[in-house]
Amino acid sequence: MEKQREETRQAVERFEEIAKSYASILCESEKRLGDTLHHVERAADKTERMIYVGMVNSCELVKNGAARRIAEIEEEMKQGNAVNMEKEFGDLLFSLVNASRLYGINPDNALEQTNNKFRRRFTYVEEHSLGQGRNLNDMSLAEMDALWNEAKKDER
Repeated sequence: MEKQREETRQAVERFEEIAKSYASILCESEKRLGDTLHHVERAADKTERMIYVGMVNSCELVKNGAARRIAEIEEEMKQGNAVNMEKEFGDLLFSLVNASRLYGINPDNALEQTNNKFRRRFTYVEEHSLGQGRNLNDMSLAEMDALWNEAKKDER
């Protein structure tokens, strides 16, 4: 019984460490990404005055552009070029923010909703793993994925 209490105490301590670390990282990431998204939106506002944007305002071109950018990222991955991968990923993000404008979606709101959804699901996984007397570090990806899918089901 004492061993189980100690393991539970350690699991709670580990959970608190993970939660603090995760919260700190997420808050900083949201702030930086929000600033970055704002700059992308401002750049898109400026480019709307250009003829090129008239061509971009097509759903088919947006889909093709995103697919092309993903292919470019994959090509850089094959070549192991991290610097170019990052550049291509930036191009993809820029394209997706512009696509959000075409679809009438606020990218900041969409990302905030996704972050909130991630937090809810991650919390569910953590709580249910602890409820099972398990530590996330000791669980397989398949086991964590099963809990993640339960969390998704509970949201519907």
